[in-house]
Amino acid sequence: MIYHKRDPEEEFFMLSVLALKLIHTEEFEFYEYIYQANANLFWKEVKESDMPFHLWYRWLEKKFLDLRSLGIEHKS
Repeated sequence: MIYHKRDPEEEFFMLSVLALKLIHTEEFEFYEYIYQANANLFWKEVKESDMPFHLWYRWLEKKFLDLRSLGIEHKS
């Protein structure tokens, strides 16, 4: 059995994305925009920017709110 261990930073990031998806599902009536949140693309963007890990969650929150805003605009 081959076990591939994920990088701890990537694991933290992916769990943060999951947490935000759950939060947005619970807090907002219209939450279909969460399906546009591509964790792998976000991860690549963060790694390429050399952003420190302690800023990731706040950055992700903004991404989710931006997606929500775009989704509401398109729904109207």
